This record gives sequence, C-alpha cells and structure tokens, in this order.
Amino acid sequence: MLRLYITNSSIQIRENTMNNIADTSRRLAILRERRTVRAFTDRPVPQDILLELIEYARLAPSAGNRQAWRFIIVNDSQLIKKVVDAGGSETIGKSPSGILVLYEDYALTPDYHDNYQTAAACIQNLLLAAQAYDLGACWISILPPKAILRRLFKIPWHYSPIAYVAVGYPVNVKIRDIPRNNLIEDVVSENIFPMQGLGPGPSRTATYQKRLGVFIYRKLPILVRKKLKNMVKGKT
Repeated sequence: MLRLYITNSSIQIRENTMNNIADTSRRLAILRERRTVRAFTDRPVPQDILLELIEYARLAPSAGNRQAWRFIIVNDSQLIKKVVDAGGSETIGKSPSGILVLYEDYALTPDYHDNYQTAAACIQNLLLAAQAYDLGACWISILPPKAILRRLFKIPWHYSPIAYVAVGYPVNVKIRDIPRNNLIEDVVSENIFPMQGLGPGPSRTATYQKRLGVFIYRKLPILVRKKLKNMVKGKT
C-alpha cells in the first residue's frame, strides 16, 4: 500500500510512483483490450498495413535467434474459399484477408518444439499489432492437413504452416472484460507444481481416445467431414 508522507520530498516520490503506475497501465492496456474477433466487414485491409503487422510480428524472440518464420498474405477470395472447403475454420472465410504463418520445420530442441514456440511468439505480436491498428484478428489452428496447404500455397517441404491469422475491420466489437477461468493463486505455484485444489486429473485413456478421434476425423475425406459437421449443427 502506498503511503502519503508529510514531507514535500516524500509527496513528490509518491506522485512519481503513481504517475509511473498510470503510465505502465496505459502501456499495458493493449493486453487487456485485445479480443478475438470472428466477424469482419468486407472492407479489405491495405497491404501496407498488413506488412506493418508482419514487421511487428517478426520482432518477436526466436529460438537461437534463427528468425526462421515466413508469412503469406492471403487476400484471394477463391484461395480463401479453397482453404475453408478443405477443412479450414469457417472464420477464415469471414475475413477478406489473412496471414498464414510458417516456420522452418526444424527445432533446436525437438522435445520442446522451439520452432512452434517461436512461431507462437510472433503470432502474439501480430495480434497485438492488429489491436493497436484498431483491426480485428483471430488466431486459427483449425486448418486443412499440411499436405493440402503445401499444395495450395506452394510451400516447400522444409517449412510448416503453423497457424492462420484472420485480419480485418471488426463488426461492432465492444471491449468487455472476459473473466479468466481461474484466479491467479490457482495457476501459480513456487518451485514445485501445485498439488492442492486441482481435483482429479484427466483420464489418460480418455485423453488418448480424444486425440485419436481428432486424428481420424482429419484423415476423413472432405465431403465426409462436411457431412459430420452439418450433423453436429443439426442441419441434416
């Protein structure tokens, strides 16, 4: 708790401290205000702005400072439709433009997938930059199989598509608080993993079965997947 002392010097220190807190809060506001956007207008995002977003994305840290990311700006409506039809998220088709993020298919520490970690860091930068430009963005990992994306975008074998970021001008987006699922004391521990208050862990068998189900689903023909998706939506 900050205290207000009588001496002028102490008052000045307190005021400086409060100013620092206010300045820090303003700088960090973009982290609190960023929201996933899934509804966009038809207005295209100028390419120079997309390039600026990518410029900020590539300022992210990278494993071994390799900076082995690559970016494909996607603004061809027919190509976007092909991505969706091949199994990509429907949100991809709701934005007139997007950025496909690739990273070299090589990890310095394979056990920890530092190539994916690096790509994720640059994607987060991209999302924050979009927020600063008053744009909406959505980080999308529901994508067609990599083989299809490689064919559609002519991606060489030694680069992997990591995620697609839909970018556009949002439709009636209001900044609202999104409650976190846990309190900070529920997700932080010191020196060892928290053992109290977690309840029973997930079933390992059920987890493997779920992963297998997702793997099998993604291997199904596109038409079969579309039919299953419509059944889930109750459109049969």
